[in-house]
Amino acid sequence: MNYLSSWLDHLGYQGSENLISTEHPKNDRPYSAEIEDMLSASRGIGASHVYCVGDVPVVCFFAAAVKPEFHSLKTWADHIRAKVWNQGLASVVIIFQEDELLAFSTLRTNDQELRLGLSEATPTGPWSAYDFSSSAVQQRLPEWFNPELRIDQRLLMNLSKVVSQIQQHGLSREEAEALMAQVIFILYLESRGIVGDCYRAKHHLTSFSTLVTEGDGAGLDTLIRTLAKTFNGDFLNDHGNGPPLWRDVNKRVFADVKRFLLGDDLLSGQFSFWGYDFSIIPVELLSSIYESFLADRQRDQGAYYTPRHLATMAVEEAFARPSIPRKFRVFDGACGSGILLTTAFQKMLAIAEADAGRKLSFAERVDILVHRIFGADVDPTACWITAFSLYLCLLDRLTPSDVAVLQEDKDVTLPPLVSAKIGHGNIMAGKAGDFFGKEPKDKFDILISNPPWKEQRGSVAPFEKLIVDKYHGASIPDRQIAAAYAYVATRRVKVGGTIALVLPLNLLIGLESYRFRQALLELVSIDRIINFADLRHLLFPKAKNACALIIAHPRKKANGRIIAPAEMIEYLSPKADPRLALGAVTITQNDRSLVSPLEVYNHPSVFIQNYWGREEDTALLSRIERFGTVGSAVAQRQWSSAKGFHKTDNNNHAIPLDRPDMRWLAELPFLATRQMPIDHPLLDQDAIMPLVREKFKEVATPGGCKGALFDGPRVIWRNGLSRGLQVRAFYSDRPFAFQHTACCVGGPKEDAEVLQFLSIYLRSELATYFIILSSFSAIADRQAVSKTEVLNLPFILPAHHPNPKLANDVISEVAELFQRLAAIPDWLRKLEYEGCSDWLEQRVLAYFGVTADEADLVRQTARIVAPSLQPTSYKGLSTPLNQRPSVEFMSSYLSTLTDTLKNWQIARGGRGSFKAENLFYDEDRRLGAVHLWVGDRPAAKTESLKNLDLYRKGAGQTGHILEVPDIILAEGRSIYLIKPMQNRYWGVRAALADSERILAGLDAASHSRF
Repeated sequence: MNYLSSWLDHLGYQGSENLISTEHPKNDRPYSAEIEDMLSASRGIGASHVYCVGDVPVVCFFAAAVKPEFHSLKTWADHIRAKVWNQGLASVVIIFQEDELLAFSTLRTNDQELRLGLSEATPTGPWSAYDFSSSAVQQRLPEWFNPELRIDQRLLMNLSKVVSQIQQHGLSREEAEALMAQVIFILYLESRGIVGDCYRAKHHLTSFSTLVTEGDGAGLDTLIRTLAKTFNGDFLNDHGNGPPLWRDVNKRVFADVKRFLLGDDLLSGQFSFWGYDFSIIPVELLSSIYESFLADRQRDQGAYYTPRHLATMAVEEAFARPSIPRKFRVFDGACGSGILLTTAFQKMLAIAEADAGRKLSFAERVDILVHRIFGADVDPTACWITAFSLYLCLLDRLTPSDVAVLQEDKDVTLPPLVSAKIGHGNIMAGKAGDFFGKEPKDKFDILISNPPWKEQRGSVAPFEKLIVDKYHGASIPDRQIAAAYAYVATRRVKVGGTIALVLPLNLLIGLESYRFRQALLELVSIDRIINFADLRHLLFPKAKNACALIIAHPRKKANGRIIAPAEMIEYLSPKADPRLALGAVTITQNDRSLVSPLEVYNHPSVFIQNYWGREEDTALLSRIERFGTVGSAVAQRQWSSAKGFHKTDNNNHAIPLDRPDMRWLAELPFLATRQMPIDHPLLDQDAIMPLVREKFKEVATPGGCKGALFDGPRVIWRNGLSRGLQVRAFYSDRPFAFQHTACCVGGPKEDAEVLQFLSIYLRSELATYFIILSSFSAIADRQAVSKTEVLNLPFILPAHHPNPKLANDVISEVAELFQRLAAIPDWLRKLEYEGCSDWLEQRVLAYFGVTADEADLVRQTARIVAPSLQPTSYKGLSTPLNQRPSVEFMSSYLSTLTDTLKNWQIARGGRGSFKAENLFYDEDRRLGAVHLWVGDRPAAKTESLKNLDLYRKGAGQTGHILEVPDIILAEGRSIYLIKPMQNRYWGVRAALADSERILAGLDAASHSRF
């Protein structure tokens, strides 16, 4: 159909490496099996092409050719939408007709049919490659990409609900979970044709759904016994921890299961989603759903859900090393539902089939499963679910001949997995339930795991004794099980093998985990760390902590130097981007850095500083830190610092306030945290403060340095930061007490003006900037800052200032401001303070000696980066970083870029001057570029990117420039930086990073893409 090619060309897809068809399959990429299903007519979808953003399929294309069984194009489209929705990947279906396309959401709740004529199609318009690769389509139609309506969320919700309902009919939670897993397994066998009409006729069986509808428990037990005899497999046999007999369950269970099978929304009772189609639902999706399902009840064990996309990324990273053995063995010692093992098994099958140049037989698939996949978990139900997931993977995409052999040959069955390969505990260590047991002689090639994130409480645990005995007392921060797991993992893998762990981020970048990282670096070489902090609310919405993926390799034992000077760690820190709503994690050039392990070993904060910072940021921070910190000022001036009093809870010993030695606290006015000023740095005169004893009868600790900080000149701040990461500090010398949710620094009356300036500094953009460079809590935890992190902020006392006159002038000016604020009514203070806020920011920068160029870094960090950190929902992805840059913002980028290159040129004795201009793809400015040259402006072929000869040159090398932006191309004396129209690509940091890339290319004497 020639019109199909015409459409793809008009929309900018032709030549894209991300456009996949049956003629151009990509079997080595993530989700290749799912993409094969999308392209396969025999699987019920039959797309002509699939387009991916990053690794993730986002849209399926079809040529309009309605099959006879569908009476209309809309009926056919609905059939396709249901199939694609059941895959849980692509969000859009597009059907091409000769002169018009029809676009549909895969969500049944959105029945829009959007049309576009061929004459209206452009490479940057609706439904183009750029529309998807830039996520403009998601911003235009957010309701089409609602993650809460995707199959994984709906199936998870319905599974949770049906298990809860079944429990009300006399079954335990474990029995109900096992029963529903059995339901899905049998549905899978029937939907994939492994158990079909011929099999049922031969064995005199009735279909599962019919038996459920009729409430025939005995018939279901007969079906299951027959399947168990035919296929064997742990999941169908009656063992401990398995499902009950159907004949023994309450009849109301059948009604609950029937509603689940119909796809009803069990919470609302409405039928608003497509029915579940287990012939197309990917095995990994089912496994990830059960992973989340199990994690909901394993929270006390520290188990957290591993999202499907994160599992895929972890496996791809773990398998990336070229030296991996041909028949490598994989182990997960905390396998949960088996999402990581299942994803690994699928990858191993794909590798084996690519090597063989054909589909593997059932026997060959069994051989890989039995001899190369191993797992363990402390939860017996998790082991059963892992076996279930691996069986589904084993049976997926069997040839008809293999299905026939499996049905007919009594010697060909599913291999036993539970206890044999998936142990309740670490079966390879010879002790059930103990990953920390005896070290195995036969180690694994790859260990991939998301271990429990749990802090041990109470008495010393066996794993802690093991670390003390076997690992020379290596540090376990906060008694975190995941830290101990990481140590032991180094002895479960061969030297040169690969360890891939999803760990709480604090272990890898937090200041208090410094000793842990030192010990780990002595045991492994680290290839890569991927910091997912900015995505934490979207990847792990139920977890308290952010996570990171670490890829490492056990070291050989050595007596001398352990870390080679040339060794480097690639540190990736992807930021929240609209493409995340499509399932794609975006990693830009600015999200990458190389960090020396020696630097990590010697400097606790290196990963925090490199999360957003560059060399220029580190230089500014280090320069000011040389003069001191807030903490050093506290020590030198003999100030005090503390939190407020702590009220009692179940873990604290109560101190009654009516005790004679506590009356001083009882009689103080009490200022609640919510009453503390937000918009200005002075407490309202009319703040209502009851006495402490009127609000509390007892406390756990008196706080405030035993009352010393409840009166006199002091700076007080809440633990929580504003949305823009501003410290909400204020100054007061009035007597009052406050709770431990606020902190305080106080001193004598002669230091009152310095403390007033400190409160202004803590509220400033400069303090926000330093917090982003140094505070784990603010960037990776909740929007808060600890007392220690504030005390670690740079600060210069006037006596130590390199320009004492400037310092004293600024402090005096701030003191005059406080006098003005104190003299006016409370309701005018906010306006007065806002009116002089820009002046205050300038005076703070002047006090700390910040240059004009550094000030640009500070302002952009505080105003653009800070309010963009850690969006809490997909709707919140339109952050300041992701918004369209203004003309002024882009001009600032150009100035920084050319000035940096000019400085480099002068340093090297070059001639001429760098000049730059902005170009745009079209009048709508959907894509921008910087045209850079030296000397006279080269004759341009066009003033826009649209028809530039580089357009196709770039496409030939790296794909269409519209879908792989943020690249650099060279043509003659011109250099072009092609960039998305988002603030994150046009800031000062981006300009500095781009200048480095240009210089690296010039140093390599490369006039091509670099």
